Amino acid sequence: MVNLGTAYRTHAEIHSDPKALDLAISIHEDALTLLTPAAHPEWDTEVRQNCLARSLMARGGERDVELPDLSNLVKRLTNFPSGCGGFADIFMGEWSKTRRLKQKVAIKVLRQHGFSIEGNGVNDRVNKMLRAGIRIWHALDHPNIVKLLGTCRGFSPYASMILPWFANGSLPSFLQKHKSLIYSERLRIIREVAAGLAYLHSNAIIHGDLTGANVLISDDHSACLSDFGLSVLARDFDLPSMSCFTSGAGGSVRWTAPELYAFSDGNDGAVQPRLTLQTDVYAFGCVALEIFSGEVPYCNVQNEMEVLLKYVVPGILPERPTKAVSDRHWNALKWCWATDSATRPSSKALSALFEDV
Repeated sequence: MVNLGTAYRTHAEIHSDPKALDLAISIHEDALTLLTPAAHPEWDTEVRQNCLARSLMARGGERDVELPDLSNLVKRLTNFPSGCGGFADIFMGEWSKTRRLKQKVAIKVLRQHGFSIEGNGVNDRVNKMLRAGIRIWHALDHPNIVKLLGTCRGFSPYASMILPWFANGSLPSFLQKHKSLIYSERLRIIREVAAGLAYLHSNAIIHGDLTGANVLISDDHSACLSDFGLSVLARDFDLPSMSCFTSGAGGSVRWTAPELYAFSDGNDGAVQPRLTLQTDVYAFGCVALEIFSGEVPYCNVQNEMEVLLKYVVPGILPERPTKAVSDRHWNALKWCWATDSATRPSSKALSALFEDV
């Protein structure tokens, strides 16, 4: 039922079919009792909001907020990317807000497929779904969420996103530069990631690709979440990725919940894996482990396929870091990684789990 509702919603977003959107909403609402774990009745509201918000956003209307088009106000400062994300390249740019006021920005350019896709409408469909996601992102306002400033054209067939420039880079590079970061500061960053994730969930948004690389560090060393939903779009349209290995539902292997690898021979009626609030919580636990240890999950295993087959799929948890992690906080990580996803904590509860001892 969930897959049917998603199929109707996707059809409606691509073909601008309001009847299909109404049908998608009805199907999703009928499925709510199946989606909501008994231990977390509050997720019922969030799932409902997720269905309605995304459908209504894709439908559009007179009250839609127009996205700022900064095409004539932004220029690229570098010929080569300053960084490469999983499915996009990052260029340093400059935004002329006024004649005298200029701001350094990041231009996120979604990669195009390596082969020609002209004439089959894929670019148009990608742009429609991308812009629907961008509208949702632009409406968000939270200190632990990267602010989307606007969009621009001319760098790829797709709309490029304009974001603030984060000189401290992503979480992994920040941790490498600050290896002596004290325990209380690591906890603060973990709580900020938790706050950003809880905000997304309260706005009916599943991140879908929460890793250390998608957490950026601001000038005041605050953690800000970025790139939510981009991996799902890339998966749906098979966009080229720089990641060594990604899951079937979007996201990177070392941060992906085991239930997203539900292998099937096609004859047992298994439900296709899907991203959920619970899979975000699992990924959050992996990011928190990164913050504690300064290393990626399963850091002693180099091969991604080995990580997948020997550890993630069988449900073998990452090793406890050699750096001091209190028993209380280690137990909180293990709770985030619970095999039964319905028993994992809600995102609202995460910050309290990582208070100072």
